[in-house]
Amino acid sequence: SLMETIGFDEEELTANRDGYMTKRQCSILNNDQNWWHGINLLTIVITPLAIGLTFWDGIRVSDTISSRIGITVFILVIGIICYIYTHWKWKQVNTDLGKGNVISAEGTPKLKSFRERNGMKYTINIENSRFFVSKSVFEAFQLKTKYRVYYAPVSKRIISAEPVE
Repeated sequence: SLMETIGFDEEELTANRDGYMTKRQCSILNNDQNWWHGINLLTIVITPLAIGLTFWDGIRVSDTISSRIGITVFILVIGIICYIYTHWKWKQVNTDLGKGNVISAEGTPKLKSFRERNGMKYTINIENSRFFVSKSVFEAFQLKTKYRVYYAPVSKRIISAEPVE
């Protein structure tokens, strides 16, 4: 069932219908926030470390500094892109936690799965909202059934869902 797959109970569904998250749901989002913050900090540590190792390797093999500029710029650009992305994801969850509200979308889901380099991705589209979900959540939704999905408005994380008549 959706309740088991997404991980909510009747009390949480009632709170979501009223437009807010429970403490437990906030705690789950807080775990997401901590994960993104950790990856963000890791990026801040790894980028200068990788640049330093690039120069150290250049010295070790008696290479010139100018020959290491290209790889250094590449590492820096990748580090900046990773930092911006992880900070943006952290900020989305942070905004949702700060507000603590839930909004809903209602309709018949359009389910789409597709392959990316790092595996399969699953999306559920309801109204004008698209949600990236796990395979188990994806498979819990049925075509031709109308649902009301409750979600965190900025990060678009599904908090709960229910079929509607």
